[in-house]
Amino acid sequence: MEVSVFYNIKRYNDLMSAKEKKIANFILENPSEVIDLSISDLSNQIGISTATMVRFVRKIGFDSYHDFRISLAKENIPVDMQAIESGSDPISLVFESTKRCLDIARNRLSAKSVSEAGDLIIKASMLYAFGVGGSAITAFDFFHRFISTGIPCVFNTDFHTQLILASQSKPKDVAVLFCYTGINRDSIDIAKVLKKKGCTLIIITRDDNSPINQYADLGLYVSGMTAPSEITDTYPERISLSVVVDVLYLVVISKLKDKSIQPVKNVVEIEKTRRL
Repeated sequence: MEVSVFYNIKRYNDLMSAKEKKIANFILENPSEVIDLSISDLSNQIGISTATMVRFVRKIGFDSYHDFRISLAKENIPVDMQAIESGSDPISLVFESTKRCLDIARNRLSAKSVSEAGDLIIKASMLYAFGVGGSAITAFDFFHRFISTGIPCVFNTDFHTQLILASQSKPKDVAVLFCYTGINRDSIDIAKVLKKKGCTLIIITRDDNSPINQYADLGLYVSGMTAPSEITDTYPERISLSVVVDVLYLVVISKLKDKSIQPVKNVVEIEKTRRL
């Protein structure tokens, strides 16, 4: 699996010394600048020794500073801009980027947290799905999946209607909010309303440092490694969110066991009537 600079910095942050955290923060805040700096120039700018920099890049999974810079450069350029600027094959770029994002999502997802999310969903009096913009697509996918389980489930694409639904939620309800970036104002407003009403809130977002995460009772994280784009948004990461939907669905089905069989059969039978 290809090593990710951004992901591994966050992954190993708790194990870093004060100097290593200083390096990490500089890289996260100035990735474009770091790409163009030699190891000695970067060390001088941060105020650490070259040896400390070498140990840092090895700690986050790279054999050399050269490999570290190459990986950082790839991560700092959106996939679509790589295709436009380099003339590279868009098919390969999209598939490779998606594979990297899925690998990272797999490593980030906690089996314990996923199981806890499944338990919360099963016990919900009402299950709400929320998502704005691109995340609304994933929220609808979640809704479409979970209505087959027999669990009462609600979703609406309109933001203002979502706010109204959030205002009607109750403490025994569970809401699943999809917000990949973690900084969407509309999504944060929905989260605030849900917390005010006492609804249990599961948030599926980029990482645990996302601003929206402060409202979560339980967070599931699918940290991506690609840079955001003004052209195509974050399509590999949206696929990661969709995979989490499938994971949660299978977890809930396995926990419900026999209780889920008849509702699923009912859906299958009704769908058969709509086929030629």
